[in-house]
Parts: sequence; structure tokens; C-alpha cells
Amino acid sequence: MHEVLVDSARQTRDVGEAEEAIGRIYSKVRFRSTAEPFQYRQRIQGDDRAAIGRFSVTSPTDLTIDVDGLFAVGICSGGNYQATCHGVPVDVRQPFLLEPGTARSVSDHHRLTIVNLALPALTSFWGDDTGGCALRVGSAAPVSREMGRHWKKAVEHTLGVFSTPELLDNVLIRRASTDLLFATAIAAFGIESISTRPSLHDGLSLPSAVRRAMRYMDDNAHNPIGVEEIAEAARLSVRGLQGAFRRAAGITPLEYLRTVRLAQAHHELRAADPRTTTVTDVAHRWGFSNVTRFSNLYRGTYAESPRDALTK
Repeated sequence: MHEVLVDSARQTRDVGEAEEAIGRIYSKVRFRSTAEPFQYRQRIQGDDRAAIGRFSVTSPTDLTIDVDGLFAVGICSGGNYQATCHGVPVDVRQPFLLEPGTARSVSDHHRLTIVNLALPALTSFWGDDTGGCALRVGSAAPVSREMGRHWKKAVEHTLGVFSTPELLDNVLIRRASTDLLFATAIAAFGIESISTRPSLHDGLSLPSAVRRAMRYMDDNAHNPIGVEEIAEAARLSVRGLQGAFRRAAGITPLEYLRTVRLAQAHHELRAADPRTTTVTDVAHRWGFSNVTRFSNLYRGTYAESPRDALTK
């Protein structure tokens, strides 16, 4: 696989230009400075699997971004810097991980190093290229002080590679360095792989009524079915079906149906032609009438937006 190399620098005294520069990395950027003089510096190096950004701002700022399709791991090396992810404060006194979603930072000035790990590449490194799993973060902070120190050393080593043109251009050295970042991030932040496929009935000791219900939903997920039709297929009352599902699978029938539909939408988005298909088309086809809710559910399950999945 050929990666796209990144090695760019930006320096400006204009807040609008700084916002535009940040917008090349993250989506839905809202950036403002409340004092002069303002100076912004940015240097991004790496490739489309993993890139390291170094940022410096000299005046009070308020920044909101959407972290999309990646894990962003920050190290603050100076300034009065505070950050939240999904509205929850993160401890910036040590390396911190921002998951996909909305992140906000405020500071009077700061120096920051951010490692951006592309989720598809990180998932592939984990060993899944099928779209059947997603990654879940165990902790926004390193699981131990030693792991925090190890992360900093891995970043320092990789930055040395990315900052040396001869090494950056060497695909074997560059990939080994990004793989080191992936392995260290997984260990340092307790990242786990979770299955995004439904808990299908194959090979499981489930009651025959629950297996009938699951098979019916598997076969009819594209149709406008509800709990009454599912109960009829299972030869149970609605109440009996609900109870049987909770006892056997720990979920409701409609939760299972939603998971099946989401998985089918995921496969269709990955295979569809973006010139003739839209996210709205796919969402509606698989029973999701609220596209915003579908997008949020999809992003939480597959760690990317449905639009990104469609255009890959």
C-alpha cells in the first residue's frame, strides 16, 4: 500500500488563516483569539496512517474541533492549557487521548504535540480488515506512569524519523515507526477491539424461539418489520419474546434488529458508488429514518462517519 506523505508548515498572525490551517486536519473548526499580538505556528509530518502535529499559539484562544476518523493523542509542553472531549475534562498534565467526537481547548498560550492515528489503519494494524470490529478506548490517560513515559519516547523516536527526509521517504522505516505508535497507543491507553457484528445465533445455545426470531430479523432487516411480526415469527407473544431475548441475549429484539441493520448499512456504504448513492439513501433503506441519529450511531460503532465510509 502506498501512503501519502505529509510534511507541511504554517505560520500566521491571522486567526482566520489559523482556523483554515487547523481545518485541514480536523473538521468543523471554530477558533478564536481574544488578544493581540496573535501568532500561530503549525508543523505536520508523517503520512495518512499516522501524523505528528506540533502547534504553538502565543495569545489566549478558544478552539472547538470535531475529531473524525482518528484518535488524537496530545502532549502539552507549555502554557496554561485546558481541554475537554465530549464535554468531559481531560488531564493535560500527562499524555491524553481524544476519541472521535467534539473536543474543545482553551488556553492563554500553549505548545502542543498531537499524534493523529487514522482509525482504519489502526484497526488494520490490530488485525481486522473486514470492518467487523471497532476500537474502544479504555482510558483517556495512560494506564500507568511507565506507559505514559513509553508513549513519549515512542513519539520522540517517530518524530525523529518523520523529521528526517531520507527516513520519511523510506517506506519500511516509516511503516515500522507508525506501527510502533500504534502498538504503544494500544498498550498505553488500553485500546480494545470490540465486535461490531451482531451476536448471531450460529453455534450458540439459544432457545429455539430466539433463534427463529433472529433468523427472521436477519432475513427481513430490509423490510419495515416491528416487534409484533418478530414475535409472530418466533411463535411467542410480544411480552414472551421480550423476556426470552433478555434472558438469552441480554438485549431486546429491536436492539438486535438495529445492530443487524447497522451492519448491513456498513457493508453497503463500503461497497457503494458515491456518485450514485448517498448516506441518506442507505440509512432509509435500512430503516433509519433519522439520518443524524444514524450517523451518530454509525460513528460510535465504526469510529468513522458514514460519509467517510461511502467515499473510501
